[in-house]
Amino acid sequence: MNSKQKNTLLKSKTLPIALSLLFLVATFFIMGLQSCSKEDTPVNKEPLFLDILVDQNGWNSIRVRGRIQKGEEKIVQTGLAVANTSDAHITECATTILNSDLPIDITVNRMHTPASYVRLYAITSNNVYYSEEFILREATSLVIPYQGTQLHVAHLYTEKQMRWDLPPYKLEGANDSFDGRPNQQTLLINSGNFDAAKYCEGLVYGGYSDWYLPAAAELAAMVENKVVLDMPSLKYWSSTEQNEEKAYLSNTSINFIVPANKDTYAACRCIRRD
Repeated sequence: MNSKQKNTLLKSKTLPIALSLLFLVATFFIMGLQSCSKEDTPVNKEPLFLDILVDQNGWNSIRVRGRIQKGEEKIVQTGLAVANTSDAHITECATTILNSDLPIDITVNRMHTPASYVRLYAITSNNVYYSEEFILREATSLVIPYQGTQLHVAHLYTEKQMRWDLPPYKLEGANDSFDGRPNQQTLLINSGNFDAAKYCEGLVYGGYSDWYLPAAAELAAMVENKVVLDMPSLKYWSSTEQNEEKAYLSNTSINFIVPANKDTYAACRCIRRD
């Protein structure tokens, strides 16, 4: 056998081997692509809400953490839904829109309804999906220290704007600067409008009916804690009067208790003691 015949024979033997190896390489490459494609394709049809944690920071502040795993259905919008009834539809909730591509870590302050039900939602082209619902405790008051005891301050949502009294004025005898309870009782006995004192006297909230309008010093303690108590108004009435025409109110912008005409409109925030 000459050299040309040998080369022809060698080629005839090695060609099938090379083709076989090429086929195996191509097969593994295709399998790898299919594997990657399967990993990238969501196995769930609906969005999944994972590792959801809800912490209540105060009586109207919450922190929500977690993540949303996309499904086969395209997500149009994600967000946080807050409602005062269980299983409320998104249209009945206060909502905060979130970025579905990022881990969730959001703090919501000053929820403007006494809401107790919180959950995440995801809107797709076909439906609205919700996470597990979290029930928050309904806070009725916040406790602050006061002269060796405690004051329970009513919830922000009980706050009302009103006047202390209307003319004709007279000295009512509501002169206690440290305890608003005797002031309120004095005003209720006397004849007059006394809108702020009457409001606190009639307030039934959180299972209690012994609310009263704070005296000047009690109001000063509240102003010192105005951030914690969430006191958005500029002026708040006390039950302590200065003279026939004026009673004391707080000016939260300067943190002082100052006298003002009794027909001035100011906020009324009631308190109670144990």
